[in-house]
Amino acid sequence: MPNSEFADRVGLGCFKKLILKCFGRGNDKMADRKNQRYYFLFVESNGEQLAQISRIFEENKIGCSIDEIFDLNDVNQALQKVLRGGSKGKTLLKIDDTENNIIDLFLLILILLVTNLMINDNYKSKLELKIFYFK
Repeated sequence: MPNSEFADRVGLGCFKKLILKCFGRGNDKMADRKNQRYYFLFVESNGEQLAQISRIFEENKIGCSIDEIFDLNDVNQALQKVLRGGSKGKTLLKIDDTENNIIDLFLLILILLVTNLMINDNYKSKLELKIFYFK
């Protein structure tokens, strides 16, 4: 979520700055409690920008916090962990590149999408589904 710092940096007007200050306040406060700084970055599909972001991540040794990695067979345990909350990072599913696992993955995505809709309708939690394929 953009905040007032982002609005200043990109030169937005006073009204937009005020709106982003209100919307970004939660992230700013969370960062302050942890003696950190919240910095919103907007990136387009632009090779030059992506290269610049890659350099920033490498130079500052920024990485993703991974809490636990589960095999595809342990998907129920992974879902329970996410639904319980309290993770200190991302919960990942490791999937081998075999035909059976690709079919299982497709079915899992459908199940997660339906589960996500049901959970969000009850305002209990939010599952974030991101799929990365590495070969």
